[in-house]
Amino acid sequence: MVVEQVGTQTDFARRLSAGLGVLAQELTAGLTTAGVALPMCISSGVLALSPLGEDRVAEGALAGVIAAIVGGIVASVFQRSSFVTTMPSNSLIQASLLGSLLVALDGNTTQALLAFVGCVMLAGLWMIFIGATGLARIVKLAPHPVVAGFISGVGILIIKSQTPVLLAVSSWSGVAAADFSLATLTRLPFGLALIATMVVITRHAPRIPALLAGLLIGYLIYHAARLWAPGIELGPVVGTIDLGGWAPIGLHDAAIALRLGFGDIWWTLIAGSLTLAIVGTLDTVFTLRTARNLADIQIGPDRALVGLGIANLVSPIMGGLFVSTSASLTAANHRAGGRTRASTFASRAVLLAAILAFPGLIFSMPLVVLAAILVFVGINTIDRWALRTARQALFGKDATGRIQAQRNIGVVATVALATVLGQPVVGAVVGVALACIVFMIEMNRPVVRRKEIVGKTRSRRIRSTAQNELLAAHERELAVFELQGVLFFGNADELAEEIERLPIAVRVIILDFRALSDIDASGALTLQQIAARCARRGQRLFFSDLKDAQVLEECTSQPNGPNIYPDLETALERFEEEIVQRTDSAARSVIEVPLERTDFGMTTQPEDLKVLMSYLDHVEFPKGAVLCRAGDPADRLWMLTRGCISVWVITPGGRRRLASIGAGCTVGEMGFLTERPRSTDVIADEDVVAYKLTSSAFNKITKARPHIAQAVLRSIARQLSDRLRNATEDLRMSYM
Repeated sequence: MVVEQVGTQTDFARRLSAGLGVLAQELTAGLTTAGVALPMCISSGVLALSPLGEDRVAEGALAGVIAAIVGGIVASVFQRSSFVTTMPSNSLIQASLLGSLLVALDGNTTQALLAFVGCVMLAGLWMIFIGATGLARIVKLAPHPVVAGFISGVGILIIKSQTPVLLAVSSWSGVAAADFSLATLTRLPFGLALIATMVVITRHAPRIPALLAGLLIGYLIYHAARLWAPGIELGPVVGTIDLGGWAPIGLHDAAIALRLGFGDIWWTLIAGSLTLAIVGTLDTVFTLRTARNLADIQIGPDRALVGLGIANLVSPIMGGLFVSTSASLTAANHRAGGRTRASTFASRAVLLAAILAFPGLIFSMPLVVLAAILVFVGINTIDRWALRTARQALFGKDATGRIQAQRNIGVVATVALATVLGQPVVGAVVGVALACIVFMIEMNRPVVRRKEIVGKTRSRRIRSTAQNELLAAHERELAVFELQGVLFFGNADELAEEIERLPIAVRVIILDFRALSDIDASGALTLQQIAARCARRGQRLFFSDLKDAQVLEECTSQPNGPNIYPDLETALERFEEEIVQRTDSAARSVIEVPLERTDFGMTTQPEDLKVLMSYLDHVEFPKGAVLCRAGDPADRLWMLTRGCISVWVITPGGRRRLASIGAGCTVGEMGFLTERPRSTDVIADEDVVAYKLTSSAFNKITKARPHIAQAVLRSIARQLSDRLRNATEDLRMSYM
């Protein structure tokens, strides 16, 4: 009994220690994230409320921090627990909206702010609606050139809006009439140097938060210059607010905003709020995609959007701004160790402590430093894909690719110009219109991108000559359809007709959904009808890269069970294995191959093979066993007689399978010949039986029986040549 109690206490202490370690990691991540978020929040708030004038700059800075605190906490409460981080965003759109409201209300600041609060709350309701109805799926179908054009236009507008601050003028119209002096002209080189510093940090020290570093460096230099060189004019600071007398907009004032006679501005409210909601939805979709890539977690956008909608109902009432998720802050939080909502709560707590304990630091932020930070953000906002596409459109060597790039950059330029020359709302409207046009053009493309018979489409599994001959005899039994675009009522019948025209010898049909972006209800119904007709004809449907299996529940209710595979390669391997396994008893020997029937044995004289057997070791590996790791010495090779293995490599995008090798083939021969360390991991997919030839054994053969050693080398060379030929053919087919 005493032993059990001691063991229980030890387990509890161990769990408590582990829990405290995780909590400490989350809190540290929150502290780091808060440091990165602070300059972004202050800059976003200053920009969002900039139409109110310089005397309200401090109010904008405070609003940005409040939005991050209140909106971040509310969003984290209602969203799934994760490290996804929320902050005030789309500040230029908010500034444009507030400016439009000021013009429409004849400069009445009070009414404009109340209407602005109502607009942000309405955007929150839009986001709740989009999340609750699943409309995020439609929003994320926006063509990338449209999204890139809008984002790039916003980035250019951010740069444009902050340039007058760096030039020490109130607006672009005042540039020509400005009386520049040496004192005021120091502001521009100071801002440019600060921007260059952040660019250098981003490129050469990516682990250092460039925005936070820029804020600290700029803050210290600015105040040092004011102290030691007061003659240098670097512009004003944010200013101050009496926090004791300051009060956020309450529910009563928000209700007044809805009761005021805003008959002439309802269109502005609806269009502006919808623009905020749609752009916020895109931000969320992109951020969740970033989170999935970072931590391999599945987070659907619907619940996240509902949480953000609720946050945008609360944030403006408390004096904050519109908020959405931030991909850059989310990545920073993950790099710092954040894995749950505890890190996001911790970062909000740090921001709250900063505004309560050190408001003077925030209110003494130099406007020129915030302008430089916003210009840097604007530069990074310009879409990199758009820049690469522009380069390809001008200098691309391939004519077809150049024409496609010119079409894409035309869409990008149209949306960007509408955003820059008009307003972000105008750019959003133009973007939606172009998205509809592009969508209709895409709908006119055939849904079947490519149709192949298995003689041209084979898996990358390396097989013995006997297995390849067996599969060649059954190659007419498989058809592969690569689909593209959207499967809907307008083109679903086209797919059904293509399948109807298949030769009667086809027994298995693979539908590859890799390039298919969506399936509507009519497309799913057509697939169900296709599955039923195939079943009546004795054909089977395989689905690969199917992103939403629920829409095809009835299709997968086939006699042999659901045939859904993660990719085309896996589906092809499954078809090939079925061919091998259902052959007659004579061909079934291919599954468990004697040494003399392997590719190695068939290229070696029988008498030499008998001698070679005495130098080989008979080995077995259970499923999942590691034959070798990358970096291991390449001092052996294996001749597989049963089972198969996979070759894996670690890439920046994660672990990737290069190929699989089946019974009858040789494994590890390249490293064996070159005597260089292994470059990949080799892992058994199932129970494996093999013969092992070590380097020391081969050296003995070379000395005792040199002609057998030469036969071994010839066999390896022949197998490598066959594999290279097959790889070349696969590469050629991929470009057809």
